Amino acid sequence: GYAWEKSSHVPMMICLPKKKRTPSTTGAAVHTNMELVHFPTTKTRTSQAIVENRDIAPTIYDALGILQQVQKEDPLMNGKSLLPILKGQENTVRDWLDLEHSTLYRPDVHWNAIVGYATNSTYNPRNEEILWKYIFNAFDGSEQLFNLTNDPDETYDLAVVKEFNEVLGVLRQRMVKQFEDEGRGFNFVKDGKLVVRKKPITFGHNFPCNEDRNHLRFETSPVTKNQ
Repeated sequence: GYAWEKSSHVPMMICLPKKKRTPSTTGAAVHTNMELVHFPTTKTRTSQAIVENRDIAPTIYDALGILQQVQKEDPLMNGKSLLPILKGQENTVRDWLDLEHSTLYRPDVHWNAIVGYATNSTYNPRNEEILWKYIFNAFDGSEQLFNLTNDPDETYDLAVVKEFNEVLGVLRQRMVKQFEDEGRGFNFVKDGKLVVRKKPITFGHNFPCNEDRNHLRFETSPVTKNQ
């Protein structure tokens, strides 16, 4: 896929249970503490919050009341529970989200992107909630910047407009800091700058999993235990 909205933006729909569900007494295992949260209303809500696939599992665990336990046993699970949004307690769970695509069918379809709010920018004097997208094309180092609030179809690339240099810099440095915090190394960031990558380099929060990041999920696996 591509970093543009028509390819990367997928709506998320969640249907909540109408009533509290008691655990089944049949089957090999019974978890009496795993009861779904009771939602007093079935009113449909529409949210513009920034969410992703990694949020689905934490949301389910949170509804079951076991999220903290799961996070303790599996610290590599890095999504966020959407339950506060679903219950109307919060409007969002994050200010920005990273996107990434390595090469697949074309060598130049190789990019990283940030979608979020430029909270450290002085461009927004009226403190409006402007949603931005910054795209770094790893194959050639070119950049793109879009104002998704006013230009949802990404018609105007603002990366070439001097007026938006500050916003561009804020989002670029946000990507640099993320790569540094993740320890991606000089293939991604060097001397505080993003690096052009002509060839695919696979990296993820769960891959590669170094020895010092092993946790209960791997230690108790029958496959890894017998090897």
